[in-house]
Amino acid sequence: MLSSLQALQQVGFISDADIGVRDVENGEDDAYSIGKVASTVRNFNFYTQQAIDTMANSKAPTPSCEKAIIVYQKTGKAISSQATALTKIACAPTLPDNVRSEIASGAEKAPRLYARVGTLLAEHCPARVSAITAGGLYVEQAFAPIAEAFSESCDRIGILGIL
Repeated sequence: MLSSLQALQQVGFISDADIGVRDVENGEDDAYSIGKVASTVRNFNFYTQQAIDTMANSKAPTPSCEKAIIVYQKTGKAISSQATALTKIACAPTLPDNVRSEIASGAEKAPRLYARVGTLLAEHCPARVSAITAGGLYVEQAFAPIAEAFSESCDRIGILGIL
């Protein structure tokens, strides 16, 4: 079974060099962590859009249902397992407002993109709709606190106990 980092690596969201380099959850190296959050959200949306484009193109080869669903679910689980760590740096003093806004916007967009992939998968693999739905729920649950943490004011986040 793949770890969440390996699953992210497998689908192209992080590189070999990123694995084991920094400890985001324990707050090591805020500047690096901020870059990782922005990069993770940006890459997630980029690769999700690529999957949509590929699947929607009738000339593109369609992956087997099993393989596509496994990748879909693992990606959802991987992002979900990192959500808490990603929200912990929402109010880091080195976080520029424009990056904070980009992360919030991307985290709001991600579940909609991922749901589109799920819809396309469900059309191709109707017998596996429940597994596809589960993968989409992981992503919804993961990105909701990220979007909230990066869009709220830091004073409000502390009051709400999000971090």
